[in-house]
Parts: sequence; C-alpha cells; structure tokens
Amino acid sequence: EALAPLPGRRYGHSAVALDGWLYVCGGLGGEPSLRDAIRFDAFAGGGWEALPPMPAPRLDAAAAAAGGLLYVCGGAGNPKASGHPVSSASRYDPLAERWEMLPPMSAGRAGLGMATLAGCPCALGGADRSGQGLKTAERFDPQ
Repeated sequence: EALAPLPGRRYGHSAVALDGWLYVCGGLGGEPSLRDAIRFDAFAGGGWEALPPMPAPRLDAAAAAAGGLLYVCGGAGNPKASGHPVSSASRYDPLAERWEMLPPMSAGRAGLGMATLAGCPCALGGADRSGQGLKTAERFDPQ
C-alpha cells in the first residue's frame, strides 16, 4: 500500500515509528533539509506534518523510540562545511512538541544503527572521521 509521498526528495535521513506516527528526520535532497523533521499519521492516513527543527543538522544519523520519546543521534554535520561525524544526540517529546540536546556520545558516528533495548536507546557502530567502521556500541539511560 502506498503512503502519501514525502514533501520533497530526501536521502541520508533517519526514520522511526512511535505511537502510530512515522517520523523522518534530517537528510538531504531539497529544502528544507538537515535540521527538519516531519511525521506521518500511520493510522488516520493523513499527510505529512512539519515538526520543530532539530537542534543540530544531521545526515546519515540514526533514530530510535523509547518511553514515548524520539531519539536521534550521530550522523554527519553540514556536508557543505566539514561533513565529519558528530557525537551529538537529541530527543524529541511529541507531547511538549520540543527538542532537547542530550549528553554527547563518546565518539562521532555517521551511518550508525540504533535500537531500543530494555527501554534504552543504543547507538551501534557507524563510521568515524577517517571513514573506518566502529565496533563500539553505547547505551543512553533516559532516567
């Protein structure tokens, strides 16, 4: 079954489902990009809705949902500048409709994976500044 098309072309974004919504964050492909976030109501079959912009630009970041909140971390910053992997992390609260920055990860990671384990978002692998794959993983405890 086809969904409503994204508002614009996009690649290098992260996506996650949370409480019946499909969230898409960052990436490139048109304007706006990198800091924008949108969501789609998967149950009502509506269209895409713009969210407040993320606090930091992200390309090839990862996202996970835990405790009713959306977590986005890592990725590369603005590719028109350095484009290096970033260690920053942020969290979106859909009820408060606001983003907040979280403590950074121990290393910058682009192209990483994320999953939730026992209610905690985990960042897995990715590439470092030299483009080498990482074998490390980190867990964020939201408590």
